[in-house]
Amino acid sequence: NSLVNYQLLYIQLASVSFVSCSLWLFFYPEHSFLATNLALIGTALFFISGHGYDWDVVYKQPNISKVDFLQFPLLNYLYGLSLPAFVGRLSYAMYLWHFPVAVICTDFKSDIQHFIGGSDSA
Repeated sequence: NSLVNYQLLYIQLASVSFVSCSLWLFFYPEHSFLATNLALIGTALFFISGHGYDWDVVYKQPNISKVDFLQFPLLNYLYGLSLPAFVGRLSYAMYLWHFPVAVICTDFKSDIQHFIGGSDSA
């Protein structure tokens, strides 16, 4: 069982490494394809490392010191705490509402600028 936990630790470290590299590569538009794929692989590894655990039982422990941190992936545990989970739900909801607006505004940029009287020379 401890071998599995160490393997999960390596999977989580790979996940963080891939996502970090993708964030760095996004500064270079010529590498956007590689950056996107690294982000997707890192996210998939993160989900794989946390799959198969009964997280409700883990989070319902009355005392955090009684939680055995060698029995489950620590990174998944930390992201599942109340504050990171709240921020994740909030940011995803904002993304769902604002991304279509951003796409529509991009598609109709010239019409919107003509309507409000703006220009690109700002």
